[in-house]
Amino acid sequence: MKETSATGFFRMVVNPNLRLQDPFKKKLLCSDCEIKFSKNETYFANNIFYPHVDKKLTKIKPDQKIKKFIVSVNWRMLSNSFQEEKIPLWGKSIIKDCLEDLRQYLNNEKKDCHYENHIFFLGPVEGASTGVIMPKGFNQYLLRAIDSTVVFRKPRFLKPSILLQYTKFPFFILVTLIKPKKNKKWVNTLVSDGGISLEKQRIKDRDFGSFLLERAKLSMSHLDDMSQKQNNVIIKSLLKNSTKVLTSRSYEAFLADEALEKQQIVQRNGKS
Repeated sequence: MKETSATGFFRMVVNPNLRLQDPFKKKLLCSDCEIKFSKNETYFANNIFYPHVDKKLTKIKPDQKIKKFIVSVNWRMLSNSFQEEKIPLWGKSIIKDCLEDLRQYLNNEKKDCHYENHIFFLGPVEGASTGVIMPKGFNQYLLRAIDSTVVFRKPRFLKPSILLQYTKFPFFILVTLIKPKKNKKWVNTLVSDGGISLEKQRIKDRDFGSFLLERAKLSMSHLDDMSQKQNNVIIKSLLKNSTKVLTSRSYEAFLADEALEKQQIVQRNGKS
């Protein structure tokens, strides 16, 4: 992912003034598990991530290595949230059961886990439905940002409780459904024995759509906290590597945001 950026560095949205060679890593695994998981990560990068970024991926065949990768990522993210007590009290026992089930699957103590795992592939968004206000930098969020959180909603009148692990990398979203364990509004995103066709992927869940827009708005708002010094560092780096910038995925996201903003202006002017 770092190779596809304009500057070759990471910046975390929660602390944009800190430039990193690699994202922070919190140790959750033993050395044997790190080696085991890293093999799945390499496999995913070579067979899924890079082909998708290069627009050469159209279908995913049934593959346990891909499922193991998704589960390993979301198990780590969910474990971290659980340890840091970011889980609501009513959901702790549910999350604990989920973590144990995923752990057993990753350790090959069972053939499959009891929770659905979904992958949704992302690309540039240059238009939106009439009336939908897109947050500034939406494509930067979709195609460049790394984000993760536990999504939860307490049960309330006519609406059941929701618990899921959401992890977003550049160009794709990974979701483990915890409660409910299934969602028919996610179309052709389930990692299963049937494979996945990227062209047929749809998310018809309006609640998730609203969450994604709000999450992008929240994440990109942190960039307003970047100091002038760090802004100058970025500008200097971009000018130094202008050829790399113009061929980077960061620039592709920038152009997509420019097109999206123009479309939004046209829509607003058409209403006035």
